[in-house]
Amino acid sequence: MKAVQVATNLPRRVYKLLFSSASVVAEVCVFVMISILVVDVVGRYVFQRPTLISFEMTGYLLVGITFLALAYGLQQGSHVRVTVVVDYLPASFRKWLALIIASIELPFIIILMWKSIDLVKISFEMDVHATTPMGTTMWMPQIIVPIGLGIFALEIFRQLIVQARQLFKTPVNWSGVE
Repeated sequence: MKAVQVATNLPRRVYKLLFSSASVVAEVCVFVMISILVVDVVGRYVFQRPTLISFEMTGYLLVGITFLALAYGLQQGSHVRVTVVVDYLPASFRKWLALIIASIELPFIIILMWKSIDLVKISFEMDVHATTPMGTTMWMPQIIVPIGLGIFALEIFRQLIVQARQLFKTPVNWSGVE
């Protein structure tokens, strides 16, 4: 019986680990980005010697922040939404609309993820490097995009399941009387 509980909780634990890891990495990206910018500003205005990597590194870190925090933003309800019309709809219709929208957006996110994996594979196979002073191997920063989109797709799927359960939850009448 204990093995069944462990097996049942394993996907939930893996998801939580993946989700929290992406959130922590996004937070670290913010800290590193701020640090690089501070070093560049001090170098530029105090020592008249700017860093040559700040522009490139902050760009990569911004991609990391954006894509690794997508799922967290969705879970927290902090994505930008235009609700001018939706706010005036009945609550039950809004729930159905949320389910329909999640059903539509999930395949698009999966396609974006799949195409970004193709980009990473091409960059890796062709050994593409940035034409910057750092000469970054491009598949390294690009790999963040499909990882972030994959976690985002998982969160959309999780919310889709939760919304469907809430909508289709009907009380069972055990007495046989309607």
